[in-house]
Amino acid sequence: MNLILFREDETGKPLPKRDERTIHLIKVLHKRMGDSFDAGLLNGPLGQGRIIALEPDGSIRVELQLDRPAPERHPLRVAVGFPRPIQLRRLLRDLSSLGVSHIDLLATELGEKSYQDTTLLSDGGAEQALIEGAIQSRDTTLPILASYPSLRTWLAAKAWEAAKPWLVAKPWLVAKPWLVAKPWQSAKPWLAAKPWLSAKPWLSAKPWLAAKPWEAARPWEAGKGPSETDVHPVTAGQSVKLAQDANNVQSVNAIQTVNETQPAVLLLAPDNVRPVGSMAELPCSPGAEAVLVIGSERGWSESERAQLEAAGFLRLSMGSRALRTETACVAAAILALEKIGALR
Repeated sequence: MNLILFREDETGKPLPKRDERTIHLIKVLHKRMGDSFDAGLLNGPLGQGRIIALEPDGSIRVELQLDRPAPERHPLRVAVGFPRPIQLRRLLRDLSSLGVSHIDLLATELGEKSYQDTTLLSDGGAEQALIEGAIQSRDTTLPILASYPSLRTWLAAKAWEAAKPWLVAKPWLVAKPWLVAKPWQSAKPWLAAKPWLSAKPWLSAKPWLAAKPWEAARPWEAGKGPSETDVHPVTAGQSVKLAQDANNVQSVNAIQTVNETQPAVLLLAPDNVRPVGSMAELPCSPGAEAVLVIGSERGWSESERAQLEAAGFLRLSMGSRALRTETACVAAAILALEKIGALR
């Protein structure tokens, strides 16, 4: 745990001996009476906690001083076709730690119907996974989780166009007592002398440049010796690629449109079936929001692809490899966060 997180109704109450937070503080962090630790209030501020009592029954009492705001959630909504329940738990945890604002679970036409019956959404398992992700990233806020019976229903709702109450009021920013005094700025003795700059022995010799074994031999070129009269026939695979290049003038146009207009909301649908471009080609749009939608393990049906295109989503490739749903989702989320400038 990078953070000990408390619910509001737990403040002032002892943590039981068998509570995982008690175990982590005592057994893992080896905290004792009077020791401090990083703490936070669920969906509230961050700060410090301090152990003020070790009870005879093994429980501990703590006091909290929470005076810092939690980091803001990134303006990225991720929608994904229901994955396997065991994968869903990992996916919720990872997306929560990445700081996405919303996670929408979709029932898709090609998805396994039984996955929608997961008990994670009803027994508290989903919330616990989101909390674990928030703790990992030293955050107290959780993504908003929702589910939809179909892609069509999700597209019709256009939830990404609704109000964003989490951005309207930020009561924890009204007062910033931690900014009143900045003793760490009064003196900076570590800047007085910079002995590490006097000598740079690591620059004197570069043995790794002396030999370049990778240039010695190129066995893959042995025996090739192409001549000017060589014929290079177009294979079936190459002809398909040429046809795709010819038909994908819309790819350049779609990416160019994004580059020129800098939309307030990027609508992205990673898909390796007839993509109009790639995530790598997408220009950066700092300050924009992003909506990312990924299909289930079997991908999208043709009907769903048509729905996405009609709604204005760009179907973009993420490379030639076939990825698991949860892997593709996390990778695409990181790419989207980079495109909107959230990782800078």
